[in-house]
Amino acid sequence: MSDIDLLVGARLREKRFQARLSLSELAARIGAPPARLLRFEDGQERVPAQILAAFCRALEVKPAEIFALKTNKPEQAAVVDDDGRVARGLSALSALRTQANARRAPET
Repeated sequence: MSDIDLLVGARLREKRFQARLSLSELAARIGAPPARLLRFEDGQERVPAQILAAFCRALEVKPAEIFALKTNKPEQAAVVDDDGRVARGLSALSALRTQANARRAPET
């Protein structure tokens, strides 16, 4: 997974939460399996342009909002994690990787 895939996935998840949609609800709107949407949100799979456009239509956001940084300095861009904590820069990427890895880890 690349940094951009993690950031795009996190932004898609953030926008889905803001729209108050479950993974299943969004999957039904865009015509993709929920498991695939989860892989996109976790940054495990790169989002194709056609599906990104469907995400944006379903979430009523512009594609630029998915890629927009809060600042011109990417190292200062903020990401909100699953617990509502704000992480910036390398901490943000680290938090996203940790979350993605935790979701993939088998439960014991």
